[in-house]
Amino acid sequence: MLPDQEIAALLEEFFHPSGQPTPDFTALEWSPATPREVIQRHEKRTAAYGASLEVLRRQWAAIEGFAVCGRLPGLNNPTLVMAGEDDRLIPPANDQMLARLIPQARLIPQARLVLIPHAAHQILVEQPEAANQTVLEFLSGL
Repeated sequence: MLPDQEIAALLEEFFHPSGQPTPDFTALEWSPATPREVIQRHEKRTAAYGASLEVLRRQWAAIEGFAVCGRLPGLNNPTLVMAGEDDRLIPPANDQMLARLIPQARLIPQARLVLIPHAAHQILVEQPEAANQTVLEFLSGL
């Protein structure tokens, strides 16, 4: 876990006091292939629900405290691990590790781990058709 001072420094680097992302964070969050108008439309929608830096700090703490890797080998349900292949916030290597830890993912790797091309952290906004198709294909195989 990062010390509170480091978390505060990161949040101040990547978010304005209003909670809106800085250009540096936007560059990490979105694929270079995502059209600028898609990013702007999303930012405009989310601006109405902006979170303060305190809310973002608490979110960060919750994410850091959510450690489930040790429980994944016991998972015996069909599981889809889906991510953007351009994700720089949570790189695809992390998703590949998750898939390896889930027994069901090892049975049919190609069907359980899907990296969406031309998408980063916002896969549902960047590539909605591909993401929806991936989920539908996964569900139809159950």
